[in-house]
This record gives sequence, C-alpha cells and structure tokens, in this order.
Amino acid sequence: MLSEMMLSLGWGLVGGMLVTLILVPIAYACEHDVSRFIKTINLKRFIPGLGLLLFFTLPIYAEELPDTLFIQKALKNNPDYQFILEQQIGELHQIDLSVAVSDIVTSVLLGASYNFDNEETIPDSSLKISKLFYPTGTNVNAFYQNRRFAGSNFKVESYGAAFSQDLLQNAFGRNNRLTLQNTSLQKKIIQIQTLESIEDYIAKLHQIYNDWTESFKRVQLERNILNNIELLRKEVQLKYKRRIASKNDVDRVRLQELNQRGILIDTEKQLKHDADHIGQLMNDFNTYTPIVKPIIRFSLAIPSENRSLQALSLMEEANEIETKIRANELFPSITLDTSIFNEARTVNNVRTDNLFLTGGLGIDLPVSNQSKQLSYQLSKSIQRQSQLTLAASKLAYQNDSNRLADEILVLERRFQIDEKKARLANDILRQDGDDYRRGSISLNEYIESLNRSIQSQHAILSRSIQYQRARIEWYRLTDRLITPTP
Repeated sequence: MLSEMMLSLGWGLVGGMLVTLILVPIAYACEHDVSRFIKTINLKRFIPGLGLLLFFTLPIYAEELPDTLFIQKALKNNPDYQFILEQQIGELHQIDLSVAVSDIVTSVLLGASYNFDNEETIPDSSLKISKLFYPTGTNVNAFYQNRRFAGSNFKVESYGAAFSQDLLQNAFGRNNRLTLQNTSLQKKIIQIQTLESIEDYIAKLHQIYNDWTESFKRVQLERNILNNIELLRKEVQLKYKRRIASKNDVDRVRLQELNQRGILIDTEKQLKHDADHIGQLMNDFNTYTPIVKPIIRFSLAIPSENRSLQALSLMEEANEIETKIRANELFPSITLDTSIFNEARTVNNVRTDNLFLTGGLGIDLPVSNQSKQLSYQLSKSIQRQSQLTLAASKLAYQNDSNRLADEILVLERRFQIDEKKARLANDILRQDGDDYRRGSISLNEYIESLNRSIQSQHAILSRSIQYQRARIEWYRLTDRLITPTP
C-alpha cells in the first residue's frame, strides 16, 4: 500500500516537473511569438513584390456585350444605316426617272367656241394617245378629232395613227439602247457603292467598339496599378515609422500615387465617354461590358480585286458607252414621219370619207456643231480618266494590302515580344520587392522596376487593340467584313 502511494507520488512529481518546467514555458513562448508575429505581419505589404500587375479580371456585374450584338443593335436603332439604304433607293429611282420616257401619254381636249355674230356655240373635241418605244426610238400615236366651223354646216371628223422613226443620229434607237445599258451599269455601281458605305459604317462601329474595349481594360489596369502603389505607400510608411525609410521615400511614393490617381480620373472619363457613345448608337443605355478578343491568326490571302475596283471597272465601261452616245450625236438628225388617217367631211348633212397616207423626212442640219463636238471630246477625256483611275486604284489596292498584311504580321510578333517582356518585368519586380524588404536595393530602384512592369502592361494593351484595329481594316479592305445576300 505504501509502495503504491510512493510510486504514484513519484510519477506525479516527474509529470508535474515536465509540465511546469518545460511544457508551460514552451506554450507561453509560442503564444508570445505567434501573437507578436500576427501583430507585425501585413499580408498587403507583400502584394507589390508579387508582380500582380498583370490584367486582373475584376468582378463583372454588368451584362457582357459582344461586338456582333453591338453591331446588330446599332444597325437596327441608329438612323445612319437607314439613311444609307434610303439613299440607295433614291439614287435608283433617279436613274429610272432618266429613262422613264416610254409612258403612254393621253391628251384630251373638250372645248367649245362661241360665235357672237351668229349667236351659236361650236363644239371642238380631240383625243390623242402617244407611246414611245424607247429601245427602237419609235414614236407612235393615235388620234381622233371632231370639229365644226363657225357660221356654216361644215364639219370635219378625223381619226388615224402616226409614226416617227429616227434614221441616223439615233438610228432605230441605237443611242436609247446604249443609254439603257448605261443605266444598268449605273445601278450595279450604286449597289456596290451602297455595300461599300455599309461596310465602311460597320468598320467604323467596330473601331468604336475597340475604343470602348481599350478604355474599359485601361481603367482596370490603372485601378490595379493604383492599388499596388497604395500598398507600396503603406509599406513605406510602416518602414518610416520603424525609422527604416526616410520621409523623402514616403513623399516619393505619395507623388507617384497622386500621379496615378490623375491618370485614373482621365481614363475613367474616357471610358464614360465611350460607353455613352455605345449607348447612343444602340439607343440602349443599360450597363454593359465589352468582350476582349484574343489575338488569333487569320488568313492574309489578298484577293485579286475588291468591290471598289469592281465599281471603277463598271464606271469605265459606262464612260465608254457614254462616249459612243456622244459620237452618234455628231450625225445630223433625220426622222421618218408617216401617218395614215381617215377624214370625214360633212357639208349640209352630206358626208364624204377620205383615207390619207402621208410620209416625209425631217432633217435637222445645224449650222455649227461645236457644242456636240466639245461634248464628245469631254466624254473621251472622262473615259481616259476613268481608265487611269482604275489602273492607279489597282496599284494602290495591292500596295495597301501588302502593307497592311506586313503590319499585321509585325503586330503579332511584337505582341509576343511584349508578353515575354511583361513576364520578365513581373519576375524582376517580384525579386526587387523581396530585395527591397530585405534592404538590398533602394526605393528608387524598386520604383523603377515597378514602372517597367507598368509600361509592359500598357504595351500589351496597346498592341492588342492595334491588332484588332488592323484586323478590322483588313476585313474591310478585302471585302470580308460583310457578306451581301444574293
């Protein structure tokens, strides 16, 4: 019994000694160290050295707006697009109006004359229907006339048809047929020009969307930069309190923070302006965020010609036809006029019918034909100008296409270099942040590293937007931005 009690007291003494002399001091020491570490640690101070100046994806609480949906809404709700379509309709009607001379024209005369001497009313009526067959230049008309002469029982009633045909200047409608060919070409030119106007407008909308995208991403970038500079300023202030950094270091960081705040104000103002412009074009002022397209390679094959060259080729053909028309107008005008009509004469209630057939030539011989000569020479000059314009435009198209293709390839390579530079700048910034906290480098050296990282991120953003702009310009130049419906 006594031995068991002594054994228990011995083990209790040993256990209490271990707890009192070893475990309790260790626990107090750990609690003290942990408390002190928690009080001194500031997780935010490590952020500037982590190179987190890459594009942060901020929380997006607004609806995303792809460029295709923006284009659809802008075309639907903006009057500029509707104006382009209405302008095409007006130009087509104007061309049709220039050759709308083949309509059937009806002339009706219902009148009367009053003879004061005999105190009688004399009726007089006529009806005439004319039609020009434009492709052949043939003018046909049918007529009816009923007339009684005053103071007598003499009455004349006639009806018949008359024909008129150009024989030389517009021989059997040759100029008219050339004019019809010309109007057909002009309609094709107007359709091509309308497509070009629509494509230019859509390209403009794409560039407006790119402006908005650039402003949006730049605001994100500038805010992240400002956050990192604020964290750097807090760390420097903490070092200043510990008398590790100088007051000048604190002021230097504050100055950079103020500069960044000014930059952020300007970028936010630009973003608001671009967002308002987007809303006005769509007539939709809800809050949206753009979608940044990645840099993806696409075909740089150059088509042999584009719609602009097609329009110039058609214009050259139209000017050639116009020259032929002006050349035909140099000939004198000779017209064959024929008519056949029946005339009934009534005298004292005695009616006599006669059938007449007439024919003749109308010749127009101007004394001086200088105006038509000048018109012909002018048309020849315009034709030569159109040929030279087409040749120069083909060269310009090839040069512009080659230059733009080279620019796109250069932008791709420069973007890859910018990405590598940004990664290196962030690695350097991370290491310089560690070195600055250890006191291995000065604040000036660390700020210089920070600025290099900022510049690299700006370069990536600018290069990406430049690439997207060049891509849209390439699609516009090669007629790939829109596909006309058949």
